[in-house]
Amino acid sequence: MTSSNRNITFSKVMKTLALRSNADLLFDSIEKSKQKHISVDFSDIEFMSRSFAQQYLMRKKNSSKKVIEKSIPKDVAKMFALVKKPRAPTAFKAKDFEIIKVSA
Repeated sequence: MTSSNRNITFSKVMKTLALRSNADLLFDSIEKSKQKHISVDFSDIEFMSRSFAQQYLMRKKNSSKKVIEKSIPKDVAKMFALVKKPRAPTAFKAKDFEIIKVSA
């Protein structure tokens, strides 16, 4: 008999979550899992990069599994919040450039 839940604890493998490819490896494993509910434990994580957080959230959104985070350190929670916050569009204003004629 298999459990319908799976627990993943990052700190058993790594304490720094920095690469998009690591988020992809995690979700590739999650998608292959027979369990439908996945619990991801972030306890003891020392650092999470913005790129990892973006990839993690994008893959979670598109996952066929129910992924729930637990034991999220304050810095990790801040990074998730930062990534979820919509960015203000950057307005590009072209400046007047002086046209320089180059003679051959």
